[in-house]
Amino acid sequence: MAAHDEADYVAALVLARMLEAPEFSPQTISHPLLNAETLDELERKVCKLVCISAVPPHAAAHAGHLCKRLKSRLPDIRVVVALWTDEASDKLKARLADAGVDHVVGRLPEAIDKLRELQQYKPQAANQEPGQAMMSRREHRPTKG
Repeated sequence: MAAHDEADYVAALVLARMLEAPEFSPQTISHPLLNAETLDELERKVCKLVCISAVPPHAAAHAGHLCKRLKSRLPDIRVVVALWTDEASDKLKARLADAGVDHVVGRLPEAIDKLRELQQYKPQAANQEPGQAMMSRREHRPTKG
């Protein structure tokens, strides 16, 4: 999901596209939506893990604000912030942690690895048909707002 603007949303779409089925079933939240609408959408989808995509400038501030709102409404959700910069300082990461962010990543491979770890991917049962439990990449369509 986007932290704030269209650049954040485009970066989220790129990340979602890189997450391959059947391991992932990424769903992006449409942009622009109000924060309250975004939270409503996450509740409807019963999300347990969310990745907030944040492109500079002011990326960390927007991601932190959104995470605070997320955690106040959905306290058990795990939050990864993809802060698309090489310059995420320890101080910046500490501020995001104070806002409730569980993990901060800065590069695409790092984001994929962290989401894979948190997803705790388990292969499908032998008797389950492919695509039964998860949407394939071709079926993925961003939610319209």
